[in-house]
Amino acid sequence: MWINSKPLLRYAGPVFGAILSLCGSLPISSAEENSPIPPVPQEHLWDESKAVDETTRSLLESILLEHEHLTGQQIRAVILKTTPSPNLEDWTHRALVEWKVGNRGQTNGALIALTVSSRKAQIETGFALESILTPSKITEIVSERVQPEFKRKGPSAAARVAVYSVLEALESPLILSGKIDETLEQNGMPYQLSESTFLLDTWPFFLGLGIFLILIVLVQILSREAHFTSRGWHRAPMLASLLRSYSQKMKALLSRQPAPQFQKLGGHSGQW
Repeated sequence: MWINSKPLLRYAGPVFGAILSLCGSLPISSAEENSPIPPVPQEHLWDESKAVDETTRSLLESILLEHEHLTGQQIRAVILKTTPSPNLEDWTHRALVEWKVGNRGQTNGALIALTVSSRKAQIETGFALESILTPSKITEIVSERVQPEFKRKGPSAAARVAVYSVLEALESPLILSGKIDETLEQNGMPYQLSESTFLLDTWPFFLGLGIFLILIVLVQILSREAHFTSRGWHRAPMLASLLRSYSQKMKALLSRQPAPQFQKLGGHSGQW
């Protein structure tokens, strides 16, 4: 049965255009929208997640306030429950700008943001502190200090390490005088970084790699003398295979030795 497709093609364009218009008019999913920035918190350390213990929160709050009083540099910290959209870096930068972090409108401020769900950290700085808290320095603090503490000891330890590391980079008088170390030790929280977690995190990979390599070597040894017979596949025992391989190598070595040369006797006759 033959069907004329021309009438169908005539209406295909308008129908397709209507579908595109309908899709374009649909509202964008909230997951793709930027997470809103809340009003400026009154605290220097705002724990939105409620995951930091009260002793740590109170201690870090007083440390940040005293640092600002001594230096004029405003350092704020926020602990979020989940990672904001589109990402933590974008949210932290927008919060730094909207909250105007810095003493009296200056750019000498920094914002530390931690997320409990993903155990990530981000540090954004004002223009006046960019020469001290450089991108490489921030990466070092986040990857080598804060995130390992997140994995090993949780959000409270991560918050303490983040604040301590930033003030250490800024050469805070509280660090130089040893007051922060004394205060932390008095509260049973001495500043001590966890040991590197590289071996602890990667030992299953290296163990599996070692087993895999051993299996490859065994397969090569056992299958070298393998051949198919009327009874099925025959594989020589490992010891026999090794001995045969050694014997073949010795024969090859001996065959490479030069043949013995005999000295000619007599003169020009060429007779022996």
